[in-house]
Formats: sequence, C-alpha cells, structure tokens
Amino acid sequence: MRFPDLLHYSVDMPEDLLAQEVPPLIVQTMVENAIKYAVNMDEPIRITVEVAQAEDGEGHPRLFIRVKDTGPGFPDEVLGRLASEPDQAGSEGGEQIGIWNARRRLRLLYQDRATIDFYNEAGLGAVVQIELPMDKKAR
Repeated sequence: MRFPDLLHYSVDMPEDLLAQEVPPLIVQTMVENAIKYAVNMDEPIRITVEVAQAEDGEGHPRLFIRVKDTGPGFPDEVLGRLASEPDQAGSEGGEQIGIWNARRRLRLLYQDRATIDFYNEAGLGAVVQIELPMDKKAR
C-alpha cells in the first residue's frame, strides 16, 4: 500500500454470515468510492464494513451491509442527487457510475426487495447501507 499510515480498515461480520451470498462487486464499489473521496494526504481515515442480520417488519430475514468512513461525508448536493435521481447513469461529469451500476444490478437481481441508502453519520463521515433479502440456503 502506498500510504500505510493514512488508511485503516476493519470488517465486522459474524461468522455465521460468511456463507451468505452477496452480488459481486457491490461492496467493493462502495469501498473504492470511500477511498477515492475520503482519503487525503492530511489525516488518516478509517473505513469500516459492518455486516448484520435482522428481520424486516414481516419477519423475513434481511442482510445489512454498511460501508462507512471517517472522511468529510457526502456533500449535500451529492446526497440530494442520489436521493432524487436513483436511476440516472451518473452525473454530467461521469460521476457515480459505479453507484448507478450497483443499484441497477440490485434491482435486476432482487427487484424491489433490495435497497441501497446513502447518508452522513453526524461527526463520523459517509455511510452506504445495503439491505438484501437473505438466501434461505445459507442460513
């Protein structure tokens, strides 16, 4: 790694969820975005991937994947664009193509049973939360 003291990471995932399948590149895309937009040469950053299981309101098991960083967070303009234009293939400058691709793949695989949300956690940085239906075979 080029700058070993500037980037720290952790993965918090219960062992019983290791067999749960996740679409390829979904998590990687979000981690790469965190590195691209949050890492700078002035101060270290931490990227954390958290994986958990919970039931929805109807008792169906759901997989929650959160990718969060300690960077400056999403600018308000980006959050607004992500919320209002979820089906747009990136912005005019070609940004957010990876996010658009991830959303599209989730929609193709799960229809309306998967979600991806973007927000800032007060005082901590950007958070991407992916919610997927759990594979019955892996539980």
